[in-house]
Amino acid sequence: MKHVILPFIISLFIAFTPNIYANDTGNFWQTDLKIIGENLGGSFEESVTIGVEENAKTIEAPPMPPPKYSVKMDLTDLNGPLMKKDIRNETGYQEWIIVINPSGNIMPPIPRTSSLSWNPDKLGNGSYVLKKGYDGKGIVLLEDMKVVSSYDITGYGNEYFTICYTPY
Repeated sequence: MKHVILPFIISLFIAFTPNIYANDTGNFWQTDLKIIGENLGGSFEESVTIGVEENAKTIEAPPMPPPKYSVKMDLTDLNGPLMKKDIRNETGYQEWIIVINPSGNIMPPIPRTSSLSWNPDKLGNGSYVLKKGYDGKGIVLLEDMKVVSSYDITGYGNEYFTICYTPY
């Protein structure tokens, strides 16, 4: 009986091992980006999700923002609807464009500071660079998003940023 059970257990282990360790290669990953603005009596916190997985998935942003907000954040590809989630199944270099309004729509209309944060441990193998602008050619704000976990953004109105990901 031992001779039958042991090979069965080993074959089960081998069959399920790739699924258990698939993410260890760093090929698949996803992370939440969170933004926190000033608490001025309306919505002051939002998040979006980016990543690379076996199955691509996007979730559109609600068509209308909250009535009062001190910060707003969405993902965009500049051509389609705004998104809250953009998971891609493509390999190779990727860019995610983030549109952030760090001042919101609560009066008075002045520049405000909001804090963008993420968990560096949730980023897969590769380099992650945060740049100003929406074309991946803007000035580098953070050379390595894996060694820091936040970046403060001050401004009024929509500001665009690009996360440039290069897999190892």
